[in-house]
Amino acid sequence: MRRPVTGRAVVLLGDRQVGELSFAKGGSSFDYTDELSAREHEVLGQVFEERPRHRFANPVGLPHWFANLLPEQGSGLRRYYAAQFGDRHLDDARLLLMLGADLPGAVSVRALDVPEEGVLIPPNKPEVDAGGLHLSALAGAQPKMSLIRSGERFTLPGRGQTGELIAKLPDRAFDRLCENEYLMMRWAAACGLDVPEVELRPVSRVPQIFDSVLDEEALVYLVQRFDRAGNRRVHIEDLAQVADQPPALRDRNATYEGIGALVLALAGDDSFDEYVRRLVAMVLMGNTDAHLKNWSLRYADGRTAKLSPAYDLVCSSVYRSLRHAPLTFPLGGERTSTRVDLDCFRRLADTTEVSADRVRDLVLETAARMVESWQHIRTERELFPTLIDHIDQLLARHPLLTRTIG
Repeated sequence: MRRPVTGRAVVLLGDRQVGELSFAKGGSSFDYTDELSAREHEVLGQVFEERPRHRFANPVGLPHWFANLLPEQGSGLRRYYAAQFGDRHLDDARLLLMLGADLPGAVSVRALDVPEEGVLIPPNKPEVDAGGLHLSALAGAQPKMSLIRSGERFTLPGRGQTGELIAKLPDRAFDRLCENEYLMMRWAAACGLDVPEVELRPVSRVPQIFDSVLDEEALVYLVQRFDRAGNRRVHIEDLAQVADQPPALRDRNATYEGIGALVLALAGDDSFDEYVRRLVAMVLMGNTDAHLKNWSLRYADGRTAKLSPAYDLVCSSVYRSLRHAPLTFPLGGERTSTRVDLDCFRRLADTTEVSADRVRDLVLETAARMVESWQHIRTERELFPTLIDHIDQLLARHPLLTRTIG
């Protein structure tokens, strides 16, 4: 077991230092030092805008905002890094310092006076080019990596580069998960939701860095990174960071009405409308696992928060083990996806003090578009026949499509 990290690290947003992390006795604290009134000020996180002089501390691990930047405990990417560095019990502080040059959004972390044993040096790996092993932090549990396009293949970024796509690999626990997300994301895009470009490619075209043995016929899901624009980093934060929740509580202490009120207050009317549309898509496609980390704010200009493009849209109810799983959070008091109706959305309107007619129109318009666009998506039946049949059944009996509540 390695000793806990000690020392300090600077936190940068783009090229500007905005704070300092301190590590001691297995815990850490963060002091935000940027001036909110400064001309060059940009948003690191909403919690720092609200409490700019508060010391964010955790006696074990990292402050919640920073812990949410990292791959989840037990994830394929986390196991990969632990294996590469021979550190079976890789702690959050050491992992953050390892991945600090390529974190989600525009934030980066650089060790300042951390002893050498606190920072793991990437080993030379024959499968990586002479630029060295590139480390990228990606949240989530599914095995994934950040890649750049190189002709017909995809490669790990070299040092000084940032990935332009995220590749997700097949998951043994869930049949055709890559095909599932690809179809659901394309369906969302077809009905007018804000969705990044996605594609499926043979597993042979991406680096084989994980210990999974994949069938040569397997497909990998690729999605364009919306926190990167060429070599420019665009800042984002997920709603677990906004709420200052630890990763383990990403699926607790919230309602979809509460999230809607938060989106409206921080990101405005257009983002709220997109949020309502996305909720409709979520319940119609049987996506019951939309926790706090599946919603993000994006700061395209560094200051103005908008709801980010959609991501992690999957029909979870197609899997037997998740067939009857409740919605992560209640919507209008309802936790069963197939019972969500217009009355649930009326309660969302009441909570957020948005016109009930406006919300109703958004729901009905989106539901109609979902039905119409599904006819085009379902022609790709060969990708996942069971999923196509399951969605057909959901749409045939869902109360948002079969009942009108006055």
